[in-house]
Amino acid sequence: MKYYTLILFLCLSAWLCAKTVQETVKEINDLRKEGKHKAAATEVDKFMQEHGENLEWLYASASLHALAGEKKAAFSALDRSLKMGFVESDWLLEDTDFDSLKKERKWKSLLGKIQVKRDSIIANLPQTREKQNPIALPKPSLEGNFSVEETLAQRRSVREYEDQPLTLAEVSQILWAAYGVTKEIAPDRLRGGIKTAPSAGGLYPLEIYLAAWKVTGLDPGYYLYEPHGHILYAVRLGNFKNELYSAGYYQQCINSAPASLVYSAIYSRTTNKYGSRGRERYVCMDLGHSGENVYLQAEAMGFGTVAIGAFNDLQLRTTVLMTREEEPLYIMPFGKKTNLER
Repeated sequence: MKYYTLILFLCLSAWLCAKTVQETVKEINDLRKEGKHKAAATEVDKFMQEHGENLEWLYASASLHALAGEKKAAFSALDRSLKMGFVESDWLLEDTDFDSLKKERKWKSLLGKIQVKRDSIIANLPQTREKQNPIALPKPSLEGNFSVEETLAQRRSVREYEDQPLTLAEVSQILWAAYGVTKEIAPDRLRGGIKTAPSAGGLYPLEIYLAAWKVTGLDPGYYLYEPHGHILYAVRLGNFKNELYSAGYYQQCINSAPASLVYSAIYSRTTNKYGSRGRERYVCMDLGHSGENVYLQAEAMGFGTVAIGAFNDLQLRTTVLMTREEEPLYIMPFGKKTNLER
């Protein structure tokens, strides 16, 4: 199962990193490598009985029981995971560990239940975005203390940040670097202007949200960045850091960062012109351009960031309250570097 090792290691962040957890994970992985799937499944189930169930461990239990030929136990674990919110049907379809279940009638029924649940969640997302009460951001600085060459040489993925709030000016600078307008054009052209990041056909398919948890002058919550005018719109106010942390599979850098950027794309902006090539290449290229800008700007400011692509898509869409046509692409937590990383 290609997800198995990833899921168990991600679970280490969801639980206290006690020695017993680390030992359990190692024992389960060792048993799996030896082909002792029933024994590995027993250890997973025993751990859940002692510490409680979560989606990742239930998935691991189901996969191991399926490999051991214990179909009833596998379906039981999957049913319980569905009740807890599991809706990743793509995982199940692609995962060869479940091959022994895929010809069973209950498999089709399970997938149907998941699809109904997914459709219900998506139906509750907004169809369009209402933009009201814009929040003006401070003008970005166009001069820095470091050369492009220096920031390129020093750029790293940073996953630990100081526990300090950010200023609105600092957040403004990061957002501008990501997708800010550098040459204004009529709002109906190039989505308001030429930006800091290039885009195939000047179509700019990306949407960028600010997840602000510790930003002076901003209430905690999610904000949509509007490049034209360099402003923010409140999307969902409240401290939803734990939701983002969970959607990002409990990666500690998301939990420790005072703020994060969340990228999504409206693919139709690009595919209407370029077809499947726009989806398969151009939007991803656009994302890379913008993400690298954030890396370099963060480095120049003494900040750190990291591009994260491992997350629960539907959970991320829900916590941010994206529109139905958006698909999530990146989470980029950022903050001031710790002293150890300077």
